[in-house]
Amino acid sequence: MARAARRLPDRATRSPQPRPVDQELAARAARTARVFGLLVLSSVLVSTLPLPWQGAALVFALAGLVVGGRALLLSLRSGARGGMPAALGLGVAVALFWSFVAGGMLLLWPVQAARQECTAQALTLSAQRHCEQQFEQDLKDWQSRWEKRAANA
Repeated sequence: MARAARRLPDRATRSPQPRPVDQELAARAARTARVFGLLVLSSVLVSTLPLPWQGAALVFALAGLVVGGRALLLSLRSGARGGMPAALGLGVAVALFWSFVAGGMLLLWPVQAARQECTAQALTLSAQRHCEQQFEQDLKDWQSRWEKRAANA
C-alpha cells in the first residue's frame, strides 16, 4: 500500500505533454491572418471615401469576418500557442463590430447622401453649420420613422 500511495502524487504532478504544433497549418493560418488584416484595413479605409464607395466597406468587412474565422480555426487546429489565436479571436470580434458599423452606415445612406451633397456646396462656415444642423434633423426624422414602423409592426 505504501507503494501505491507514492505513485499517486507522481501521476498527479505530471502534466500532459502538449501536442506538437503542425507547422504547415500554422503557416497557412499566418498567411490567412495577413489576408484577414488587409481586408479589415481595406474596409476601414474604404469607409472614409465618398458615398457610393462606402458601400464596399461592408463587403470588405464581411469578407474579412469569414477569412478571419477561417484563420482562427486554422490556428486552433494547428495547435499554435501564444498570441496568434488570441489576436485572431480579438480581430474577428473587431471585424464583427465593424460589420455592424458598416451596415449602419448603409442604413443611413439617404441621410448621408443629403449631407454629402450639402457640404459639397457649402462655401462658408455658416453654410457648413447649416448642413450639420440639417443632418442632425434628418437623423431625428429617420429615427422617428423607424420607431413608428416598429410600433406598428
